[in-house]
Amino acid sequence: MLNTSAEAILSITPVRARQLFPGDAEAVARRFRELALTWHPDRNGSPEATSVFAHITTLHAAATAKPVIEERIFETVKGRQYRLRWRRRHVGPLGEILVGDSFIAHIVPPELDDLSLRAAAFRPRFADDAMRREMARFLPRGETMLETAKGWVFIERKNADEVLLADLARLAPVDPRHAAWIATRLVNLACWLQWSGVAHGAIGPETLLVSPAQHSVALTGPFLCAGRFGSAPSVLPERTLDVAPRYTAPDACFDERLDPELVRLTLRELLGDPAGTRLAADPDFPKPFAAWLLTPAPCAHADFAAWERAREASFGRRRFMPWKVDIAAMMAA
Repeated sequence: MLNTSAEAILSITPVRARQLFPGDAEAVARRFRELALTWHPDRNGSPEATSVFAHITTLHAAATAKPVIEERIFETVKGRQYRLRWRRRHVGPLGEILVGDSFIAHIVPPELDDLSLRAAAFRPRFADDAMRREMARFLPRGETMLETAKGWVFIERKNADEVLLADLARLAPVDPRHAAWIATRLVNLACWLQWSGVAHGAIGPETLLVSPAQHSVALTGPFLCAGRFGSAPSVLPERTLDVAPRYTAPDACFDERLDPELVRLTLRELLGDPAGTRLAADPDFPKPFAAWLLTPAPCAHADFAAWERAREASFGRRRFMPWKVDIAAMMAA
């Protein structure tokens, strides 16, 4: 049964409003009436009644909000027009990201046209068809590339149950058990990148699509920052330079350590502690998991075994843990 104490209600964020107001419109209205009668200051004399009632009202508004759909028309240099209708927009160092129900679009500014052209020409390598099938689920599902006067636009297919990790991270800190299966997927992805001899260079909340329902993770966006091991990076996001300051050196070259470092940073961010020091000191957080998050890996292949040991020591045998996320409410909030 749902806990409707003052502490429990106040801990619910608007993004998770459907946790307090599940069901159809009639069920939501009924729950709101029940909670309003319980917590209205005129009927409840407790000192927290006013703040709880105000928060219930805020959560009810979030739970019943209609998803906002915005629209933009892109015109290519050849005069063709494309109309995109999207729900969420992100702006980062590599451009804009528009997230719709069935697509995600990355808009790269014109000053990075050289990187866009290089990324458009990138073709992933596979040892055989079996590897191709296995890794396809981890890679961007490119559909359309538009050349416009304001930069290139990369449009990919996505499933309705997939969200940008940056949006999912707004629920942070997430349960460590959910972060663990995301870690498993990312470690596998890093292993393939290492096998390919390529560093992605920008793994993070704005380059990953996640399906909480299917426990899937996939890269999204063009490989703007990627490069082969031993080559000099053309551009790296500030976030990457923060976690790997050695790349600020003029003679820096891509190596096998970078993507595992970005995987760890991504997970620490998802867990609500980018530095990882709070997780290490938290007596309730699995110690092997915390130690792995703070221990640099020499390469992704070695990291695979290290993560499997940490995962098993932290959580025991594998088992599927459902993660119910109201995608529509998240996109509307």
